[in-house]
This record gives sequence, C-alpha cells and structure tokens, in this order.
Amino acid sequence: MEIHGIYDPWLVALSFVVACAAAYAALRLAGSAKDGDLPVSPTLQHVAAAAVVLGSGIWTMHFVGMLAFSLPGMTITYRLDLTVLSLLIAVAFTGIGFTTLHNARGLGESHVLAGIPMGIGILTMHYLGMAAMKGEMDLHYDVWLVILSAVIAITASIAALWLTTRPGRIARRGLSAVVMGMAICGMHYTGMKAARFHMPEPDFSAPD
Repeated sequence: MEIHGIYDPWLVALSFVVACAAAYAALRLAGSAKDGDLPVSPTLQHVAAAAVVLGSGIWTMHFVGMLAFSLPGMTITYRLDLTVLSLLIAVAFTGIGFTTLHNARGLGESHVLAGIPMGIGILTMHYLGMAAMKGEMDLHYDVWLVILSAVIAITASIAALWLTTRPGRIARRGLSAVVMGMAICGMHYTGMKAARFHMPEPDFSAPD
C-alpha cells in the first residue's frame, strides 16, 4: 500500500530561505567583490569557504525539507553514517564547482564546467540523504522524475553561476542566490515527488 506524505508549509518556506541565504553567502565568498561588482579573482581561502558554506547550506536545506515531510502514522529516523557522508559530498562537489569556476575564469564555458559537478553534488547529496532514511516502509522511485530532478539541479546551477560571472552589483548576486536556491529546492522537492513510499504487505503465512 502506497503512503502519501504531507508537508509543513512553514518549514518548506524556511528551507527555501536557508538555500538562498547559503547561496548568497557562498557566491559572495567565491568572488571577492570590488565596488559591488563581480567577477574578480577570489583567493583559495575564499573558494574553500564558499564550498563549506554552500555545501553545508545545501545539506541544511535538505534536512529542513525532510523535517517538513512526514508520513502519517510512521516515525522516520536517519542513519548517521550516510547523513554525514551526504554532508561531505555536498561540500566536496561544491568545492569542485567553485574551484573549476575560479581556474577556468575567462573561458566562455566556465559556468558550465563548474555547474555540472555542483548540480551532481546537489543530486548525490539528496539521494544519499534519502537512503539514510529508516522506517517501516519500502522506498522506490519514479525514474523520470529522478531524471527531471537531475536536469533541474544541473541546469539551474549553471544558470546561477553564469549570473555570478556577469558584471553587476548586489542585486545581481541576489538574483544568482535566488536562482541557486531554486535549483536546490527544485531538485529536492522534485526528488521527493519521485519517491514512492509503500507499507510492506503483512505476512500471513503460517509458521512452520
């Protein structure tokens, strides 16, 4: 029997705010601003800090989103090892993305080269976090919605990084952060829509 989850709208809204705030801080760190404009060459420390901020922000958004989700009559817990691993992956892949953006600065396709690993990191973190779920249910996925979630994560990450590399002031960085926040949340909630939760059928077979 399939179980349909419900969401707390306030926590859903909070998850979007968390994603946008983390994205803004990370994009601000990744490109040191001068007179409010981007880009200028960030230092390695800025790139590392941006990776930690965005990676941990993505991870926080994911688990706020998971707190917003509940299955009626069921308690959900999480495996600590996979939960921690999902955080490390988010930080590592955003680090790869920001490092690529920094090293390929000046190339027309730099935002594409950086956005792909960043999108993959968001995607991997989400589904690893889903795998960490423990409860009395079976979990399956709609493959087409999984593919759609991947397209959203990668495409929106590329778009956000492209906006970041355009000359502009604070408003443009804010727009980039909103686009990145939409990428993170869009991927997350599409991935959640792809999830199919089923209650295991009771075993009525007679004992030996």
